[in-house]
Amino acid sequence: MSTNPSEIMQSAAEVVDKDSTSSGAKEFAKENYDPQKAEQFQTALEKTQATQTQGANGLMDLAAQKNQVSTASHTLEDIQNTSASIKTRIEEIKEVLGASDVRVKDSYKGLLDNKLSHIDDALRIALEKIGSEQTIEAGGLSFSAGVEKFLGFLTRGQHRLNAVVDEIDQIRFNKKQSVNPADLLAVQVKVNFVQQELELFTNLLNKGLESTKTLLNTQI
Repeated sequence: MSTNPSEIMQSAAEVVDKDSTSSGAKEFAKENYDPQKAEQFQTALEKTQATQTQGANGLMDLAAQKNQVSTASHTLEDIQNTSASIKTRIEEIKEVLGASDVRVKDSYKGLLDNKLSHIDDALRIALEKIGSEQTIEAGGLSFSAGVEKFLGFLTRGQHRLNAVVDEIDQIRFNKKQSVNPADLLAVQVKVNFVQQELELFTNLLNKGLESTKTLLNTQI
């Protein structure tokens, strides 16, 4: 610490000068303070901040909506493509079963019937999820067992698939109110399940036909 009297006096003078300057600034601010203008400034600041927040939220919402639309479009396309593949496979199976000399081993009839029942139930649920009011029935289901019953199930499956595709078209071209995304995903899952079960049915049918020749190519 300095003991020089002149330095002490100079330091004291600087402190006093700073205090005076600070006090003068405070007095100036107090004299020029306008409560009305201050309130207007605060209100304008709050509005600006609110607008910025809404803008940010709006951009986030818009991005989320675009992502949802993109996901929905992909799901709709997947359902249509899978349905087209299933219908092609059904036609192939019906052609084989429609031959006059086709015989199915009794030991496989129950397994085949079970697979077709799973397919039938899955398509029925898919139609319910997508909001279809159609009730699809088909001939041939009154038969007790065998090839004719299989053909009846497959025919009804085709009709139900056509109904699903029609509903999807209605949604894609905005002719029908959009389906809940969760229900749309459920339809996609069911249609994919049908495709898998149909391939298993095809595999079983190849083994169950009373012939050593494989009549259908399988993807399993």
